[in-house]
Amino acid sequence: MVDGSKVLTVGVPVFNGRDLLRSCLKSISGSTLAHDRYEIVIVDDGSTAPETLEILADFEREHAQTPGFVRVIHSAENSGGAARPRNRILDEASGDYIFFVDADDTIGTEALARIAGYLAHERIDWISVNQVAVNGRTSVFTFAQPYAEKPRMRALSTLTCHKVFRRAEIERQGLRFSEALPSGQDVAFAFAFILRASRFVYLGSYDYYFLTQHADDPTEPAHLSRRANAPAANIEKSYRILEAMIEALRESELEDSERRAIVSTRVLPRILMRHRYLASMLALGKPAGPVELRRLADLLRDPVLAGADPAGAEGLTGTLLAGVLRSDWDGVVAQLSGKPNAAPAAKASTGPTTETSTGPTTETSTQALLAAVVEELAALRRTVDKIAADQQRLETNLRAEFQLRDMVAPRSDDQSPGMVTPINAGWQLSPQGLHEVVRRVLIDKPRLVVECGSGASTLWIARALRQVGGGRLVSLENSAEWVEAVTTMVRREGLDNVEVRHAPIEQTPVGAELRPWYAVEAIADLTGIDLLLVDGPVGKTHPLARYPAVPLLRSKLSDGATVLLDDYNRRQERETVNRWLVEYPELEPGRRVDHLAVLTVPSA
Repeated sequence: MVDGSKVLTVGVPVFNGRDLLRSCLKSISGSTLAHDRYEIVIVDDGSTAPETLEILADFEREHAQTPGFVRVIHSAENSGGAARPRNRILDEASGDYIFFVDADDTIGTEALARIAGYLAHERIDWISVNQVAVNGRTSVFTFAQPYAEKPRMRALSTLTCHKVFRRAEIERQGLRFSEALPSGQDVAFAFAFILRASRFVYLGSYDYYFLTQHADDPTEPAHLSRRANAPAANIEKSYRILEAMIEALRESELEDSERRAIVSTRVLPRILMRHRYLASMLALGKPAGPVELRRLADLLRDPVLAGADPAGAEGLTGTLLAGVLRSDWDGVVAQLSGKPNAAPAAKASTGPTTETSTGPTTETSTQALLAAVVEELAALRRTVDKIAADQQRLETNLRAEFQLRDMVAPRSDDQSPGMVTPINAGWQLSPQGLHEVVRRVLIDKPRLVVECGSGASTLWIARALRQVGGGRLVSLENSAEWVEAVTTMVRREGLDNVEVRHAPIEQTPVGAELRPWYAVEAIADLTGIDLLLVDGPVGKTHPLARYPAVPLLRSKLSDGATVLLDDYNRRQERETVNRWLVEYPELEPGRRVDHLAVLTVPSA
């Protein structure tokens, strides 16, 4: 948790609420969390109902004796949606985390206290809590486990703003709700946030949030987040949300493989199918429907969406997507209606139609065949691209391996046996990664190199240090057997500048929590580290096994030091780097070399 007097800001956008508004505010203020630990920021979006204004005034007076606990902010006119009041909440918030609650929903009595309890020990970017449907409300998020950390892809399955967001991460991203969208802003906001955040948690086994359905109650206003959508309005909303998602993907730093997976299984199925984008076009009919289909097809040709393969998610097949991309109105209509071989609606000359014993056939079957061919060609192209990328990486690694031996060739007077490189069961750095490590040793001439993990890199670093004529290497290794094996190889080459230390994995204090990492006694005497290579512990010890390295060694790094983290191609290591950059903003990210991430400490 970031230092601050308030752990949570509970933000409530309001427009003309009545009884449900009273229940909402009562549930928030009645929390078991101490009032000095959170604040309630209410933004009235130009309410005109006298009863609403009276409820807000009464609530403010009721808590006037607790300064800073309740703030009610009134807007002069209604904005037509939830974006503007939510943005005002973001501007006014002082809590470390923001929990958005809609004015017709309620929260559990212990909800805030439970959330704050987890935040006291963990730095989390985003929390989704167990929800309960009230009065027939559907599409709620339910989760049974008390606590579980989830990958980004799982977080992207629930894109509403009834979540807990880390405020510092929102500000780091410069993120706000789009006021151009009368509804659906929460989807675009949550999507952009999750793409660039790092740590996502689900909380369950308690009823945290109660979502209320009240569409049939004439005494309650339309929900700020849920406006009725005629086909034309839903088409425009869906187009703008998709446009915002594409922009967020373009600005993200995701690997191509992760981006394609997100587009294929989250973005396109959700917007085209679950949001009824395509269904709304069908409801609109001709001539407007085909026009909107062509506009959508133009948007879907954005390079950010290249390689999408929905594979039937939410009913979106590759064949249907191909039809959309071709602006094939009749083919799309046929597929959405569940009649892949149905004759198209009447239109201008479409070519000959014949009758056979199997029934009517038209251009539609030809179009479906063409779509299947297009889909197969796209899959073949993805396979070829992957093979080409793998081949290029292999060639680059081979070149790097030969260059390594030239860079640190033994001296002519060296009487030690020839260079031997140990095999680490596939755990060692790639040749490109080793090449970068050795290159930095040869150029920077570090006085002290520390590596988490040992093996091939130990020998290569030691050889490079010997070549520059100074410096020493300390390698931390949790396996006693591997310590002995690597030490033997080091001695065989006569490398006296290396110390492989046995550092068993122990529960180690990292901030306010315990995490499995190397025994801290092994690093107690280390100061002035010029190069830190983090290639351990192995991932099975903890989802973020390598994260403790910087928190525990930051004070021991010299000015201008370099930090290298291997396996950056893995999600856990990317999350590790993101957390380091947030918690230690002085660190400067550098270029990535194969699977090796590079960060530097600024010089004094």
